[in-house]
Amino acid sequence: TYTWKNNAGTLPSATSQTLAAAQTENYRVEISQNGCINESGPVAVTINPKVQVNLSGAASINAGQSANLSVSLIMGTLPYQLTLSTGQQFTNSMNNPFTISVFPTTTTTYTITQVSNTQCGAGTATGSALITVLPTQFPCPQTLAVHASLPAPYQASETITTTGTIQYT
Repeated sequence: TYTWKNNAGTLPSATSQTLAAAQTENYRVEISQNGCINESGPVAVTINPKVQVNLSGAASINAGQSANLSVSLIMGTLPYQLTLSTGQQFTNSMNNPFTISVFPTTTTTYTITQVSNTQCGAGTATGSALITVLPTQFPCPQTLAVHASLPAPYQASETITTTGTIQYT
C-alpha cells in the first residue's frame, strides 16, 4: 500500500502509486509491503501558476501605418504562446512586456483569445487594445473654377480659392 505525506501529515485520499500534487511543498511516500515499511525522503514539488497576461494599448493611426500592442505577463513563466482576436499567433520567449506590431486597415479592438505555455497549459488573458484607423484625407485643390452657362448677353465666371484639407468618409 502507498501512503503519501506532506509537511502537515498524511494525505488520507492519496493511496496510489502516483500523487497529483495540488500545491508547492515537500512530499514523501510510505510503502508497506509484506510487513515491511519504507518511507522515501522528502521530494520538493513546485507547482507553477498558469500563465496570465494583460493586453493594453491605444492609438490613432493613418491607413498603412502600424501600431504597438503591449502584453504584460502577470503570472506564470516564459515562454508562452498567444492568439489575438484577429487569429494572429505569437510566441514570447524573453520579453516582459511583450510588444506586438499590428497593421489594421480598419478600426480594430484587439483581445487575446488564447494563451498557454508548455509547463502549465492554457492560461487566462485580460484587457484589450483599441487601434483607430483615421479616415483618409485628401488635399484640397488651391483653386476651384465654377462656370455657369447663361443666355446671351449675360456672362459669368467665378473662382473660389480654398486652403486646408477636405475629409472624405
